[in-house]
Amino acid sequence: MKKCGLATITVGANYGNKLQNYALQQVVRSFGFQPETIRYQPIYPYNSIVAKILRKLKEWRSYNIIAVLFDMKRIIEKRLCKMLHPNVEKNRMDNFSEFVQTEIKMGSHEYCFNDDLSMLNDQYDVFITGSDQVWNPYWEGVNPFYFLTFADKRKRIAYAPSFGVEDIPKDLKDYYQSNLSPIPYLSTREEQGQEIIQSLIHRKIPVLIDPCFLLGHKAWLEIAKKAICRPAQEYLLCYFLGVKSHEHHKAIVRFAKKNNLTIVSLNDVTNPKGYVCGPAEFLDLIANAKAVCTDSFHGTVFSIIFNRPFITFIRSCSNKRESMNSRIDTLLNSFGLQDCLFQSDLTWENVLQINFNKTNCILEDKRKFALSYLSDALNNINNDIIGENY
Repeated sequence: MKKCGLATITVGANYGNKLQNYALQQVVRSFGFQPETIRYQPIYPYNSIVAKILRKLKEWRSYNIIAVLFDMKRIIEKRLCKMLHPNVEKNRMDNFSEFVQTEIKMGSHEYCFNDDLSMLNDQYDVFITGSDQVWNPYWEGVNPFYFLTFADKRKRIAYAPSFGVEDIPKDLKDYYQSNLSPIPYLSTREEQGQEIIQSLIHRKIPVLIDPCFLLGHKAWLEIAKKAICRPAQEYLLCYFLGVKSHEHHKAIVRFAKKNNLTIVSLNDVTNPKGYVCGPAEFLDLIANAKAVCTDSFHGTVFSIIFNRPFITFIRSCSNKRESMNSRIDTLLNSFGLQDCLFQSDLTWENVLQINFNKTNCILEDKRKFALSYLSDALNNINNDIIGENY
């Protein structure tokens, strides 16, 4: 059986990252390959306490006084919760580690930034980079590992990698051009990424759905695990990666009260039971929610997969690295769900009445297209065929 090495982000505790890794692994396995995620430890820039404070002060300059006080209150509450629950970070990481050990096949050796990765060519017949933000120029995109530069050219496949931004800095365009050109099977996850690649190397490439969409809701429920923080009564699930603004907080609270819903928060240390949930519990919480509020790309993805009514909030951020607008735009537009983007309190009027029938038909077509692309790429990668027929 041929072996396939998956090059994706493996560090940190992020639900979307771990679940897209699992999904791509399962699909590759279904095509008769033996997938294995490469253990890779990148070097991230160090952010000093002073730098973080200065960034926060810069962010506050655009806030009104009420919003600043609300954010200060949130920061203080987080610090107090970590003092009251000193093991909360460890418990969270332990649950993520358990999921990886149970569900994701990892390589036996961990590689670092300066290691010679050419040796991996002897271990794998083909490599896939993606999905996630592996090509974000403000995060992973300046790392040659995620462009598979260590691999033989005929072994390289890019499945729906994300740039996460609308454009590439001018000083990096030559770098991207030289690293993208040699990849035979090239795709991306957003329309903006498609435009970036087209402008750099003048190749027409497809926009493919995130790997999580490749598995149906039944497949996801098979690995879901009941979360200890899931209440018996109906609830509104809140999953925010960025800072939830005062305006968004008020709108969420009003909606929950109006519909008699309990608010359950994920990724929020002030709710320790929700904060420590691993990826399997994340699936359970979204699948059983009455509605979902999120600023997360994958929070939106799984709301669609499980046909859960949702509102997606544009994440307020102080720099391009944290922006996610291009991802959300492509996702909602491609499924005809633009009305699920938060605009004002009026957004909530029909949120619980979303008809997912059309959405599910669109998803099925996109899933067939993406699976066909990946199947062709895996079966033809060692030939002289270039994946430009999509």
